[in-house]
Amino acid sequence: MPTEISGSTGVNKITDGTVVTADIAADAITDAKIATGITASKLTGALPAISGASLTGITTGKVLQVVQATSSTSTDVAVRSGFNDLTGASASITPSATSSKILVIFNAQSWMTLKAAEANLQVVRGSTVLTQSRGYAISSPSYDWQPHHLTEVHLDSPSTTSATTYKIKVEHDDYSYGGGTWRINAGSTNSMSLTLLEIGA
Repeated sequence: MPTEISGSTGVNKITDGTVVTADIAADAITDAKIATGITASKLTGALPAISGASLTGITTGKVLQVVQATSSTSTDVAVRSGFNDLTGASASITPSATSSKILVIFNAQSWMTLKAAEANLQVVRGSTVLTQSRGYAISSPSYDWQPHHLTEVHLDSPSTTSATTYKIKVEHDDYSYGGGTWRINAGSTNSMSLTLLEIGA
């Protein structure tokens, strides 16, 4: 027969500090019985996984995911052949919300010979040109290879939750200055990268 407990003065009153862990049934304490304000010192050990969508009190602008493509493939860009996809400079990302922005960052090392004149870059989403930089030009008094760093940064608003591909297109336009060679990368020691960061709205 169970023991009857009746108020603070009832029969068989439980004395403070006498209930031990062994006396509490497993799963007997529900969330409804836990007061708010658990201290951080109690949140130790392995915590359960939680979706980022469930977090509150976090300001906008958080990085939700990062995708990066790298390549050490050496590419010589043909003169006056129009804009063409740069080998290895393509990456795909699937935004988690239509309000997210995608930060596109491209970095590469390139070399030009005398009067390679004008080298142009485009940042492209699918078939849409997002930005275009013209005039990456180097002229040298000698025919030696001249280094030049390529960097493009663009913040895009694709407004989709579908897989979205970004790429870099390149064009070598010599404007009849005598030709020359424009080479992007030169072996494994000069790797280029295309990085995509999803930024939460």
